[in-house]
Amino acid sequence: SRPTAKNIVERQAKTEKGEIEYAQFHLSHYLKLVMAQPLFFECNITAIWHNQS
Repeated sequence: SRPTAKNIVERQAKTEKGEIEYAQFHLSHYLKLVMAQPLFFECNITAIWHNQS
C-alpha cells in the first residue's frame, strides 16, 4: 500500500521530534563534558584557532 500524505507527514514529524531529542541529548552530554573540563576545552579551542590562522 502506498503511504498517504497523512502517513508521510506523521512519519516526518516523528523523525524530526526524534532528531531534536537526539540533538538535545548530545548537546547536554557535550556541555557536561565541557563543564567538567573547561581548561582542557579552552586549550583545545585555542590550539584549533591558532592552527587555522
